[in-house]
Amino acid sequence: MAERGKLVVGDKLDIWFGAQRVGELERLSESALEVGFRYDPAWMSAANAFPVSTRMPLLTEVHPAREAYIWFMNLLPEAADLQKVSQLLRVGVIDVFGMLREMGDDLPGAFEVRPAGVRPADLNPQVLELTEAELAAALRRLPERPLMVGEKGVRMSLPGVQHKLAVVVEPDGKVLGAMRQTAWIPPV
Repeated sequence: MAERGKLVVGDKLDIWFGAQRVGELERLSESALEVGFRYDPAWMSAANAFPVSTRMPLLTEVHPAREAYIWFMNLLPEAADLQKVSQLLRVGVIDVFGMLREMGDDLPGAFEVRPAGVRPADLNPQVLELTEAELAAALRRLPERPLMVGEKGVRMSLPGVQHKLAVVVEPDGKVLGAMRQTAWIPPV
């Protein structure tokens, strides 16, 4: 895997739907805009296979950047939040591949993005219990730290312009930060 912020032609990320590998996102050039998406042959032959987008039908060819870049970029935060996340992660704001490498574990919808060769079962997802004070502090920091990016182990992305923080409130009133602390932490 390339070091953070470095664009390496041929780098790949695996796209997962549950325990099924859907395909891979690949850097096609040294331009952050040039990424391609290819379906995994096993996914294409699966009975429950479906295209990730109507613009990227189930084909064996690489879907070029004009389709792949836009679709994957729509999984990321927008506007000022994207700028902040970019700064905190030290990844270019237009580098969809780099952003997904850093925060693709928990995307909107059912897809996950993992480093090539890392299966979802290889990670140890957990949630972190937050006190009321910790939750309040996290909410106050949202303008500076969207999605708590930069906190240890946080690897999630919620698209859109508004500030967001994913939490779960249990029946007993405990608040759980819906972040992932994993055995795999990207290099700093």
